[in-house]
Amino acid sequence: MGFRISDDKRMIIRCIKKRLPKKLVELPECPFPMSREAAAMLMLQKSPTSTHIIQLYGMYILKDEDVLVLEDPYHRMTLYEFYQQNRGSLTEHAVKYIVRQLVVALQHCLDHGVYHKTHMMNVLINPNTLKVKLTNFGGTLFFEERRADEPILNSAVREYAERAVTDIRKLLDALVPRKGHWFWQRSHLSKECLHLLEKLNDSGSRITLDAILHHDWFKTPSKR
Repeated sequence: MGFRISDDKRMIIRCIKKRLPKKLVELPECPFPMSREAAAMLMLQKSPTSTHIIQLYGMYILKDEDVLVLEDPYHRMTLYEFYQQNRGSLTEHAVKYIVRQLVVALQHCLDHGVYHKTHMMNVLINPNTLKVKLTNFGGTLFFEERRADEPILNSAVREYAERAVTDIRKLLDALVPRKGHWFWQRSHLSKECLHLLEKLNDSGSRITLDAILHHDWFKTPSKR
């Protein structure tokens, strides 16, 4: 950990040894193959960037290791830690705010050719503002970027998009406030929230991240 001289921002220097050549990624702009985490961070910094991704301040790609200079999220905790502290007390309004940010973040990853397996341990949250950031891109999966004018997604893009929706379903199902331990005991939730849960749990609905983002739940004010 340290501070950046130019603006005194807190930062973390992360060194990643390249011990498994088969798991390295080659990018045209880099002289050496790089770790998955370094490749993902580099791809996600391309414009447009997202405030919901841990920021990369600098990078050194060496033959035997990658050195990443990253934003230090010292004022945040993992979503799992936050959930444990607030189990049973999160409001539907708070969950909606958190989930919407995660949908935007995952869509940003997919738009940049990156699938980030998202769960409570690799999401950071500021407990005061509820702002979230994705972190830990070591297990990233990549796929070929597609042009905007191509109407048909290839199988890899579709597969990773479906995985991202599954990640959102699991997170929403865990975070949403309930008065018991079973799905049917959530009658206190808004009808919009219940409808989204129903769509996400319907294997035949084929709902997308974009459809989730435009669902009525995010358009309807909820109790705080």
